[in-house]
Amino acid sequence: MKKIYITLWTFALIFSCISCSEDITDVNENPNSPEVVPTNTIFNSATKQFTDFSRNAFNSGRLTLNWMEYWGQNAYADEDRYLYRETTTESIYTNTYLIATDFKTIIDFNTDEATREEAAAFGDNDNQIADSRIMLAYMFHQLTNTFGDVPY
Repeated sequence: MKKIYITLWTFALIFSCISCSEDITDVNENPNSPEVVPTNTIFNSATKQFTDFSRNAFNSGRLTLNWMEYWGQNAYADEDRYLYRETTTESIYTNTYLIATDFKTIIDFNTDEATREEAAAFGDNDNQIADSRIMLAYMFHQLTNTFGDVPY
């Protein structure tokens, strides 16, 4: 039994003395996940996400067309009676807010002095800020039409 303890302590001492190389932090870098995303790809992604989300079959078909009396349905007629489903309401607001943070990121990249020049490689800073603000205004227009007053 004493030999087992000595052997275990020997291995513990050997493993505690062995250390990793100085370049261990290089292992944490993922070449497939850039740390800085170009602003034009953020804008394109956010615009497509909002368009796909706000014009999908459920939001555009089941909700909006019923409310405007363009379409009626006889099964699941909650929308015909102007009754929101709680999960639908939450998803509309949450998804719009999450996509709006992408446009806010573009504004932050273009106004921050540290990243301003890097963002200018993908277009004029003022134009990127204006485009993002226009999309934010459109998104909040959709939110206020749906929910009334919402915080900006």
